Amino acid sequence: MVPAVTIDSVLAGARARSKVYIKVDTQGYERHVIAGGQYFLSNSSRWVIKLEFTPRLLQLHGTDPVVFLLEMVTRFRTVELPARARFKRDTLSELLEEPVALEDCAAFSEYIRALAHGDEGYCDLILLPPNQRSAN
Repeated sequence: MVPAVTIDSVLAGARARSKVYIKVDTQGYERHVIAGGQYFLSNSSRWVIKLEFTPRLLQLHGTDPVVFLLEMVTRFRTVELPARARFKRDTLSELLEEPVALEDCAAFSEYIRALAHGDEGYCDLILLPPNQRSAN
């Protein structure tokens, strides 16, 4: 068994002005990771999360992928990170101009499920505090 710690416990001593980058790839347990960071994510504005979104794995571990995506879009500025950026294009600032919209969550989840890289459809999402328009 792998010991688990929460984002809140790891970052409890972080200075208020610290910039924090968090990468989350937990094979369907992403909802639990985000829940373990509720205090930090609500009380800090200098963080960026790169989160893997795999609808089948979320569902396998008891999380409805559409409901999870709706929660992320409601709480955070949520954007899709393309698998590959074009040369001299697709800066993070440009990507942040097109967050996932609430009304698109179900269609987005189905689209990602259908991508099927191997036997999984997945993508990376970037989460930022709700009113943040850049990763700075």
